[in-house]
Amino acid sequence: MIDWQSAQKLVLECCKEKKIQTISLTNALGKILAEDILADRDYPPFNRSAMDGYAVNSQYFNALDQKRIPNQGKVLAGETYNKKIDFSRCLKIMTGAPVPEGLDAVIRVEDSLSDCDMVTFLDTAPLKEFKNIARKGQDVKENELVLKKNTILNPQNLQVLATIGKDRITVFQSPKIGLIT
Repeated sequence: MIDWQSAQKLVLECCKEKKIQTISLTNALGKILAEDILADRDYPPFNRSAMDGYAVNSQYFNALDQKRIPNQGKVLAGETYNKKIDFSRCLKIMTGAPVPEGLDAVIRVEDSLSDCDMVTFLDTAPLKEFKNIARKGQDVKENELVLKKNTILNPQNLQVLATIGKDRITVFQSPKIGLIT
C-alpha cells in the first residue's frame, strides 16, 4: 500500500495528455476552458442609454436658464437614429438604445414632463457628460481577455460567454475515471 500523495502523483503522471473538444455553451457547465476567450468587439459596441429618458447635449442643457427643450424624436432599443441631430433639441430614448453622436447625457424620464413636442426637465442641476450612458467599450474592449484558459465554467462565466456571442467553445474533455475499493 502507498500513501495518497504517491498515488496522486502516479495518477497525474498518467494524465498528461489532455484531450479537447468543442461543445455548445448549453453543455459547458462545469467544464474547463481549453482556450483563452477574447472579446470580438467593444462591449457595449456603442454609447448606450442606461435608462429610459431624454438624450441631450450637456453643454447646451447646462447653458439654458429654463430647462424646456423641444423633442426632436424617439429612438428605441435596437434602432439607430439616422436623422441629423439638432443640439438645441432633446431626443426621447429607451434603455439600451444607441445614443446619437453629439448627445452626451440622458435625463431620466421620471425627471421630465412632456407636453406635445416640448419637454420640461424638473432636475435643473448641471449635467455631467455621459450621465446615464454606458460608454462604448466600458465593459470590455475588443481583443481584451474575457476568460482565461483553464477556467472552470460556472453559471456566471457562461453568462459572460453568451453575452459576447459565443455559442460553441473549446474545453478539455472530462477524464474517465474508475474507482476500485
